[in-house]
Amino acid sequence: MNWWSKYFTKVKYLITRSGKLITYDYDDDNDNVIDINSVSEIFLPMHRKAEDFSTGKLIITDLKGNPKNGNVKEKAVLKILLQGAKFLSYEQTLYQYIRYKNITGLSNIYFKKGVTISDYYILENEGLEVDYSINKSILTIDKYSDLIDKVTYNSNGKDQPLKKDQLLQIFDIGINHKTLKARSRFDYLSSDIVLAHRTKEALTGAMKRISMMIICDDTSDESMPVVSTGLIDDDQLEKQNNDLKNRYNLKKGGISYIPKKLKALDTNPDNGRLKGLETLEHEQRILCNALDVPFELFFANKSTFNNQEKVLQKYIADLEAEGSAFGSSISKFLGWENSTLKLDFSELKETISLQSNEQQENNVGTEI
Repeated sequence: MNWWSKYFTKVKYLITRSGKLITYDYDDDNDNVIDINSVSEIFLPMHRKAEDFSTGKLIITDLKGNPKNGNVKEKAVLKILLQGAKFLSYEQTLYQYIRYKNITGLSNIYFKKGVTISDYYILENEGLEVDYSINKSILTIDKYSDLIDKVTYNSNGKDQPLKKDQLLQIFDIGINHKTLKARSRFDYLSSDIVLAHRTKEALTGAMKRISMMIICDDTSDESMPVVSTGLIDDDQLEKQNNDLKNRYNLKKGGISYIPKKLKALDTNPDNGRLKGLETLEHEQRILCNALDVPFELFFANKSTFNNQEKVLQKYIADLEAEGSAFGSSISKFLGWENSTLKLDFSELKETISLQSNEQQENNVGTEI
């Protein structure tokens, strides 16, 4: 059975009811799982997006999106929000919010409030337990919170009950009406996550076998004077190289001066056929696309000028859409009627455009 068949025979995703941690069981033979948070092909674009998202400036606007001063109550709320969630800076708040939302499909904001809010928290999904009413369904409620029976948050091993009317849950791409779980963008990419993970494992194994090169006389004789195979430490490597130099009269620099009559044989030809780096790039593109992060601008070795500005504009537009969802969800939750909140990315847009222009000036007439 091919390695990919073996590991794709049982690929399952596990998401807790509150959309906590996503793991992928990729092996029939053992309990190994892939923690989605450990997959660099997801972490890197998510980190880039979260850092850019955290530069957004939260402002009050009218319902058409035009900036306004807001009334006394609205400005007081904005001041609290700009201070950042409890134990987080403002930038860290936005970073954590978008990371949870895009990775797990759900971000949870808990407000302490009386007449107005006094504090707020970005709750870690791993500690949140949401129990749903068994007598209600999507078709019988006015808002999602009506489905919730009770909410508990575990911190430092202690469960603390929360008021459900102070919990704002912002979903990414929606919920499963049957299970009431958050839907994640990565629910549909489990095989890509597994492939990226397994390809890196294969490449790591190949790197560990880098010393398994056989030096032999280039003759028709099947017998080969094997110098050494397997993993060797530095002292052994130096001794082997000295033996090689003495045996074949190699100059200083060793293996780069092999005479024409000798040849090097790759003991693991499957490495070439695997095309690991190409596979990783392919999966990186897919996972970047899932996060609305332009691979060709931030991670690729080559890109062309002609579509760069267009791609940048789409990236900023996607961030602005995320920022509008964040701001409008909060303002609606707080009962604002004539105003809303949104994130302004004017500074980021200017910074990225400047970087793009400098890059083009440095690469006129060439590809980047």
